[in-house]
Amino acid sequence: MIQHFMPIGLIATLLIPMAAFGANEPERQADLEQLRKILPESQAWEEWLQKTGELPPDFDAMPSIPYLPDPLIRADGAPIADREQWQSQRDELMVLIQHYITGTPAPAPGNVEAAQIDERKEGDLTIQDIVLKFGPDRAASLNMQLILPPGDGPFPVFMTQDNHYRWALIAAARGYIGCVYAGADSRDDTGAYISIWPDSDWTKLTRRAWAASRCIDYLETLDAADASKICLTGHSRNGKLSIIGGCLDPRITAVISSSS
Repeated sequence: MIQHFMPIGLIATLLIPMAAFGANEPERQADLEQLRKILPESQAWEEWLQKTGELPPDFDAMPSIPYLPDPLIRADGAPIADREQWQSQRDELMVLIQHYITGTPAPAPGNVEAAQIDERKEGDLTIQDIVLKFGPDRAASLNMQLILPPGDGPFPVFMTQDNHYRWALIAAARGYIGCVYAGADSRDDTGAYISIWPDSDWTKLTRRAWAASRCIDYLETLDAADASKICLTGHSRNGKLSIIGGCLDPRITAVISSSS
């Protein structure tokens, strides 16, 4: 089984010939103005357009792709035969995905530490409220909560966002460490990362997915956590960010994307 998956729906968007992005600039500018009329107003998108100068592709030059592509077939038609070839294919797809879909995340900071840990018991579960600090001068912070089942472990990890706390409780009752972090509409610590890493053009969901990886940085330091068995899950927008997280971080070995 080939791990470190690549969602096929994302791959389908990447098979547009590069020629579709380089021709008929006046027509592409006209298409952009038409899109502005059709789509809801978005200040963030307008700021991005002004910053990048990006234009829509030449829609007439885009091929018809009625079926989802096979991720194990290279662009030249050759099949992927082994893990080494898949890693090369995956790396090429990730460059395109980050350019066209997710934006480029900041590099792993390498200095994640728990600045604060508050612990309490709820029945036979141990609850830890943790504030992680990291990044330049450790200016970035992330609130996370660990729900530890009884015993010494190591336990597999069920990771999700703030508004899916009950899911984490169910997982802890089944012998997982529940890991809940502030990367959702209900509680989001990642907005501040825009100014801390100004050179990264990541989207909101990509920042939230990247934040899950900072939780993993910390989990890897814990004897109670089995860092080889980490699942990231979420519903709706959080389901989308879970897919992005699985793409960005190979340490996430399972993804459950609910109604994404």
